[in-house]
Amino acid sequence: MTKEFTDTKETIYDFYDLIEVECPDCGSHAIVRNVSDKSGMFSPRRFSCKKCGKQKEWNEQGLGSITDEDPYFGYKLWFLASSCGHTLYALNEKHLDFLRSYVEATQRKRPRKENESEIRNGTLASRFPAWMKSAKNREEVLRSIEKLKHKKGCANQSAHTTPASAPR
Repeated sequence: MTKEFTDTKETIYDFYDLIEVECPDCGSHAIVRNVSDKSGMFSPRRFSCKKCGKQKEWNEQGLGSITDEDPYFGYKLWFLASSCGHTLYALNEKHLDFLRSYVEATQRKRPRKENESEIRNGTLASRFPAWMKSAKNREEVLRSIEKLKHKKGCANQSAHTTPASAPR
């Protein structure tokens, strides 16, 4: 069955409003989110962990790069997996869904702007590494993405478990 992906020109910055991370204090699922009315990568952020209550504010102007850490506080990303000998990461569940839709597609389209002979190399889909784009790696990358989706489900489940309701 042919699955199609059309590049709608998202960039990595389109996924910056909510970044899911591991709390550096307790190791639980936590978030870094935009706390202003305006969107953009330099708008103020707040780190918060529901489990231990740690919070931290960010109002800087410079950002780090994304490797396996968020660019604001440098905390380890929640969605990290090894895949095909490389690190697969996603900033949040929406980014993870974007990755899945790209990887599972057997046909990938990159529309051109009017009056432009070539599409620019600035979209997220155009920047994916060759190992992620390769059809021979599709199944392994999709398995890694599914493991990360399951990790999100486990984080949600444990966030709603109270000591009184925890299984014994």
